[in-house]
Amino acid sequence: QRGYFIKGKYDQFQRNIPFSAFVQAFRDLIGQLLSESQSQLETWKTQILAAVGDNGQVLIDVIPELENIIGKQPPAPELSGSAAQNRFNLLFSRFMQVFTSIEHPLVMFLDDLQWADLASLNLLKLLIQDTGYLLILGAYRDNEVSPVHPLMLTLDEIGKTEAIVNTMTLLPLSESDMNCLVADTLNSESSLAQPLTKLVYQKTKGNPFFATQFLKSLYDDKLISFNWDIWHWQCDISQVKALAITDDIVQFMALQLQKLPIETQKVLKLAACIGAQFDLSTLAIVSETANSLTLMADHLWKALQEGLIIPISEVYKFFTQTDGISTVKRIAANAHYKFLHDRVQQAAYSLIPDDQKPALHLQIGQLILAQTAPDQLDEKIFAIVSQFNLGIDQITNTEQRDHLANLNLMAGRKARLSAAYPASAQYCDLGLQLLANDNSNPWNRQPLLTSELHIEAANSACLIGEFERVEAWVKAFLNHTSSPLEQVKILEIQIQSLIAQNQLSEAIQVARKTLQQLDVELPAHPTPEMIPEALEAIGEGLRIENVMNLPPMSDPKHLAAINILSSMASAAYMGSPGLYPLIVLKQIELSLKFGNAIQTPYAYSTYGLILCAYGGEIVAGNRAADIAIALMETLKASSFKAKIINLVYPFVRIWQQPIHSTVMPLIEGYQAGLASGDLEFAAYCIYNRCQLAYAAGSELLQLREEMQTYGEAIAQLKQTTALNFHQIVQQAVLNWTGEADDPQQLVGTAYDETTRFPQHQLAGDTYSIGSVNAHKLVLAYHFGKPEDALEMAEIAEKTIGSIIGTVFYGLFYFYHALTLLANTKTLPISEAVTKDLEHLINWETHAAMNFAHKCDLIRAEQQRILGHKAEAIEFYDRAIAGAKINGFIQEEALANELATKFYLEWDKQKVAAGYMQEA
Repeated sequence: QRGYFIKGKYDQFQRNIPFSAFVQAFRDLIGQLLSESQSQLETWKTQILAAVGDNGQVLIDVIPELENIIGKQPPAPELSGSAAQNRFNLLFSRFMQVFTSIEHPLVMFLDDLQWADLASLNLLKLLIQDTGYLLILGAYRDNEVSPVHPLMLTLDEIGKTEAIVNTMTLLPLSESDMNCLVADTLNSESSLAQPLTKLVYQKTKGNPFFATQFLKSLYDDKLISFNWDIWHWQCDISQVKALAITDDIVQFMALQLQKLPIETQKVLKLAACIGAQFDLSTLAIVSETANSLTLMADHLWKALQEGLIIPISEVYKFFTQTDGISTVKRIAANAHYKFLHDRVQQAAYSLIPDDQKPALHLQIGQLILAQTAPDQLDEKIFAIVSQFNLGIDQITNTEQRDHLANLNLMAGRKARLSAAYPASAQYCDLGLQLLANDNSNPWNRQPLLTSELHIEAANSACLIGEFERVEAWVKAFLNHTSSPLEQVKILEIQIQSLIAQNQLSEAIQVARKTLQQLDVELPAHPTPEMIPEALEAIGEGLRIENVMNLPPMSDPKHLAAINILSSMASAAYMGSPGLYPLIVLKQIELSLKFGNAIQTPYAYSTYGLILCAYGGEIVAGNRAADIAIALMETLKASSFKAKIINLVYPFVRIWQQPIHSTVMPLIEGYQAGLASGDLEFAAYCIYNRCQLAYAAGSELLQLREEMQTYGEAIAQLKQTTALNFHQIVQQAVLNWTGEADDPQQLVGTAYDETTRFPQHQLAGDTYSIGSVNAHKLVLAYHFGKPEDALEMAEIAEKTIGSIIGTVFYGLFYFYHALTLLANTKTLPISEAVTKDLEHLINWETHAAMNFAHKCDLIRAEQQRILGHKAEAIEFYDRAIAGAKINGFIQEEALANELATKFYLEWDKQKVAAGYMQEA
């Protein structure tokens, strides 16, 4: 009561438009406010301006109708990146609070949330936490989301706050629910309505839409009527039982539609061709009565009365009927309607003979296109193309087919940008079919269109994991083009496709060959000595202000080169670790010489990895990460956000910040990758999220469930390489939870080293090899004999360079030292332990919260062997306390266990029992 109800709906093909449903909802609200009195509007104006201050124009830019209330506003200061996003979120929150009070609460319905953009989901979290007297009703299709869908992750985060969240799954009505519906409809007692309820339930199977339509048809056919003598509804049950009612809802609705006037049926059939929603002007165009909107609305009136179509807003209910004559109270050419239910639309469409449908769709497409202004074509592209494509067999003229191919290209691009990848692939495939269905060669007839369709088709195929088709499009493209600059875009896609399939050597080979054609050379046999030289060439005077002020890169050849270098970087990291830093440093070199490109922020994030991992320069590495993030915002390089987050947190921040604080940002990276189509790095983000959670001491049973869910998500993205990495860690976790026959071997339901390890060797996947060996060292130390761990340590040491910079690179030196100490029976202690400790002490200097307790535990073990009992006790207790404070529960347990062994060797049974209990 006294409140406002507003609604917005997300669209599968509009996911690249931020806040679309929020904007719809608040345009709806502004429409309601504008119907209020002038004095009320002045009150709203005062309250809104008080909330948003001088930044009203920021909201007017997305809700133009707001200007009708608050008037023209001064331009808002320009901000970039996260600053602009934060300002918008804050302003929107304040704006909404104007309408959420005890005097007038606000109810907002957001439909199809499974298609919401990331910006909307972040705003949703903010509003739910910060706004009182607000009820948000959200609807989503549960068959279109997985546990790691951005919406579900958002709901999980909201659930961890103090917000009240209720979830309802809408199922068919039970017979008792149906009885309530029938009794309420007829205003009768439940027992009296039971016989009719049974019939309705049998016919409709609990479908609420079918049930209401069935009851309505019984009334229309006078089988249900109101008896004015006894003031009660009555029903002829025997006649209802005798009815031969189809169980098919569409057939049933088609029969009901045929009872409408002929002109109304004609209009509804045209409307059904347009879609679930349609507007009056488009309907008038396709019925070729554009000059008589009134006549068109008149034809719709009976369907409106019957409730078969409904106006999308109250504003559009503009007709009344008096003595059969329609009178326009208010008319708008853009009045929008929707079918009551998709079954009604299907029923109307079924009334069109099948052999007439293609020609009708073609005619509709031609009419809408002819009436669409060039600047509106992008907005209407899906509606136009869908009509033409349904009538494609009617088009035989080459020029028309080429034109339709171009329209499909436009639709394919827009669908990809909306993350509707399967639809994008279908549009592009159809575009190529249209070009090919002619005796002339499309590469000669339409070279640019053919080229662009091949690139877009390859991109879409890659995004849905159809890699064989990617290769087919790439091969066709390369056979018909010769310029390296012309081929760069499709070669980038080929590289991404090969990486996704874990064909790392092939990806590097394609990239090398392309770079040579662009006059960029990479060493065939990189050596460790090359890295310091390249670092020195870049110089120590790299400052954020200098980098930020560089001009944009403009030379096509340099832009192409930095594109290819960015595309091949992950393949090199995993398959050719010696080449990886040289690739990154070449990107930095090109940027410093020729200006910043959109790929440059990614290069600086990788540069941060190199400084931390190869040079041990933690402060400088984190400064490079700061440059990457700042430059990403300045250049609006959101398409590289997943890549940058995947490098900054698991490879740079972990050496300076608490490991557990680096876990959640990777979920943001995953969501950014999904939004931008960077599925490779979306997958790496959730893999690294899980590995960091494991290393940070997450509870294993919960982590096991999360890793299963995330693994399924990576598999759905068809990212084989990332899935390999993920399953290695997943199997290690399963070994810890007792779900492996031999806890020292990575053999189980997630991963089997006996078959997978040879595959990594064959693919040149040195990262997976190094990862397997590092994880097996940890497992051997905990579950095996000291000599087993020593053997594994020697194997892992040979491959540890392939996972340099990762959290397990640090853990290797920790467990390598502990393994050597566990195998030391007599003095002296191996010098290798000292070297391991030197690594850890260097990292401790910058991130004591992650490494101090590790160093203390190694020192405790050293003192144990040296026989320095007092010193050993002090270091054991320091290690236990440090691990506990910083949340490393697994290392707290380990330190207690080693202290137990120490006290048992000293024959201090009672003290040992206390430490063992803690372990």
